[in-house]
Amino acid sequence: MRIYAHRGSSGIEPENTPRAFQRAIHDGAHGVEFDVRASADGVPVVIHDRDLLRTANGTGFVDALSLKELQRLDAGNGERIPTLAEVLTLFAGRLHLDIEIKQPGIEREILAVLDHYPDAKWALSS
Repeated sequence: MRIYAHRGSSGIEPENTPRAFQRAIHDGAHGVEFDVRASADGVPVVIHDRDLLRTANGTGFVDALSLKELQRLDAGNGERIPTLAEVLTLFAGRLHLDIEIKQPGIEREILAVLDHYPDAKWALSS
C-alpha cells in the first residue's frame, strides 16, 4: 500500500506548501498530490484555487498576478506560494509527485519544468 497526502499534510500545515509536503514525509507518506496553475507571466505555481481568497492573504486571480506579486503573499503560517520548480527542487527523489493541472493550456510550461528533473517520479492529471 502507498500513502499519498492530498495537498500535503493539509489538515495540519498550509495546503500545497513545502511545509505541508515536509510534514507528509514526516507522517510517512510516499507521495503528495498537489495542484498547479500559472502566474500571469506563465510560471507554474503550486496552488489549488484560481481565486486567492481562501488560501492566501490576497485577492484576485492567480493568473492575473505575476510571480513576483504572488510570492509577496502569505499562503499560511509565513509560507509563500511555491513554484513548481521549487517543489521539485525540494522533493524530487523524496516523494512521488501527483501533479494536478488546474488551468487548461499550461501543459507545455509544466513539462518544460519537469524536463529539468529527470530523476523525479511524477504523474500528471487534470
